[in-house]
Amino acid sequence: MATEITSFEQAVPFQCTTEVGMSQTLYDLAGSHTLFAATATTDVRKYTLDDVVLDADSLLLFKDGALLPESEYFAPPHASRSVSDPGTPPPDDDGSDIILGYNCAHYAYQHWLTQCIPAIDWCVRQLAGQPVRLLLPALEPWQEDLLRLLGHDRIPRVTATARARYRLKRLHFAEFLTGVHTFSVSFSFRQTIDHILAAVPPAPTTDTILYVPGSNFYYGVLSNEAELMVLLRGYGVRIVEPGLPTNERINLFRNAQVVIGPVGQGLSDIAFCRPGSLLWEWMPRHHLNPSYNRLAQAGGIDYLGDVFPVMPSPALNTEWRAEPELIQQRMDQIRNRLARLAAAGATVVTEPASTPDLAQPEQTTPAQTSPVQEDPAQSAPAPGATDESPDSIDLFRGFEPLGDGPEFGLVQRQHGVEPLSLFRFASFDAPAEDRLGRLVAALQQRFDGFGSPYTVTIAAEAIDGEREIVALETRYGLRCPTGIFADPTDAETMVDSAATQLNLLAQALLKTLAAGDKICIWRSPATTRPEQLQPLRSVLRQLGPNTLLWVCDTDDAQAVGSIEVLGNDFVRGYVRRRDDGRNAADIDFAGWQDLCKRAEHWRLTRPVAAPEPENPEQVFYPPIGQPADEVALDAAPVADSAPSTAVGEPEPVVTGAGLPMVLPPVPNIPAPPVAEQPASAMDYLMRSAAVPMQPADSPPPARKS
Repeated sequence: MATEITSFEQAVPFQCTTEVGMSQTLYDLAGSHTLFAATATTDVRKYTLDDVVLDADSLLLFKDGALLPESEYFAPPHASRSVSDPGTPPPDDDGSDIILGYNCAHYAYQHWLTQCIPAIDWCVRQLAGQPVRLLLPALEPWQEDLLRLLGHDRIPRVTATARARYRLKRLHFAEFLTGVHTFSVSFSFRQTIDHILAAVPPAPTTDTILYVPGSNFYYGVLSNEAELMVLLRGYGVRIVEPGLPTNERINLFRNAQVVIGPVGQGLSDIAFCRPGSLLWEWMPRHHLNPSYNRLAQAGGIDYLGDVFPVMPSPALNTEWRAEPELIQQRMDQIRNRLARLAAAGATVVTEPASTPDLAQPEQTTPAQTSPVQEDPAQSAPAPGATDESPDSIDLFRGFEPLGDGPEFGLVQRQHGVEPLSLFRFASFDAPAEDRLGRLVAALQQRFDGFGSPYTVTIAAEAIDGEREIVALETRYGLRCPTGIFADPTDAETMVDSAATQLNLLAQALLKTLAAGDKICIWRSPATTRPEQLQPLRSVLRQLGPNTLLWVCDTDDAQAVGSIEVLGNDFVRGYVRRRDDGRNAADIDFAGWQDLCKRAEHWRLTRPVAAPEPENPEQVFYPPIGQPADEVALDAAPVADSAPSTAVGEPEPVVTGAGLPMVLPPVPNIPAPPVAEQPASAMDYLMRSAAVPMQPADSPPPARKS
């Protein structure tokens, strides 16, 4: 619907020239890959829209009565998504083009500085010489200050008023307002920051280390922050007080060598730091936000991340606590860093590095990411070990297999995850091309009549020379291996137990789908086209806010672990082609882990509540470890690459700035021998008819070897 689409910035390979470090605890978290060294920049565009209606309360845009989904960023959920009001022209309409200069989060410092300001700056500079007006609300003095530094305070304005709907002949809408660059490296944003810095006369300050207090309860409350500020003051750290004049605050960060603070809006000012300085970010375990990490990488700033546990609090939504002992250890490391810099006669760069020319970016290769070890003796799993860390378990618990085959169940087992899931090892006893239809029918009927004693039979099937007990559900044609190798001696008792447990597992699945907090997985050799999955997607939408991951085989090593976004709730991923899938020796565990990390990252960062386009553009996320020069430049956003190092004990190294870091080990997990057939929920539930039903997300009872 745009009259014209103009590119401010096109995605290019990016070489991270800074050190990106994190604690081993943070590195082990499922979402830590979002903090790795970036390998590409982002696309940022401007849309020119003619004859559109803007709702001034929600900032939703409508064209011919239809909602423009790009305008939904932070829009109130209760706002109407349809409009018949033709709107009225803005006050004193003189025919000038309108630049939309804010979004629904403009009142927050991070969003104003990193989204609204570059949106205004780039639109104004691109439209130089044309009559334009800025559409803005009433602004706070600190917001006006940033406009003044860019010289945009002199541009005529339309001041939005509540309950107004404006009909705009021509509107310029920059993607900065949608946060498209927030979790990426953006050269265009850096150019705006350079213009601000150039407008602020440098002034000396004596504070080398800054601490920015947490002020946003959205991220949770750091319960012992007052205690930690006393500790930090003992190290000579300046606590940045709120309300500083804009120029003073910018110079404070421009001259700092280290910035410390919990994740929050105030860390946005690291954009004004000089290359070679350090950001040490604290995060609660439940909220990994890569935006400040990306600001640091874009500005040539070293990054160190630590994560801390969350404590339930009856008075607060979320409360977390940073361990003073760890803070002291880190401060000693930072003090050593500064001492080494001083001894070497080095300091941070005195002037900001020039931002690369967006028209001719340099082709570079990616940098490594290093976790910081709290204890060098405690290294990552040894080669061949199974990764059963709590965070790996959290990652693989976030997926719900819907068929077809036991492979993902074995992947979960490799990572110490043994959920009670109906389709973990069960599958429909039908030709491959019919199984998808049977799944859809079962979900549509909410498993009505499933798992009664009249529809369940017990049989013994020959598997590799042994006889395995299998439960067969005849109403829907489901075949459920039990992992029990024996002849059924008490078939009647086993039928009653199997029927009860199958019914409970089906109800647990429906409950999971109603919550919509897991990614559903479908994989079948008979599914070759996205449209084949439309019935499944439709029924999953009816059941809850579900996301579907369609897993396909590939012979292309570069595609393994990558995903393609096919819709707002639909993504295709690739793993190495297998021969069997029941044989653990043939499973690409590393490819599955990369794929799951990519899919989970996409689920957490995709646009919220944006309607699915009729012909969605496919977005390619390169697999973990793909070289930067192989990144598809016409695809955005581009996910980050994970590090790749030799297997073995990581050797501590000292980076150029003197902060001790170690390269992350990447364990090479060999496929385990198939000494035991894959177990299932039925395995745990049928070994004894007296075993009580476990909750769907609880660990299974211990199994005898």
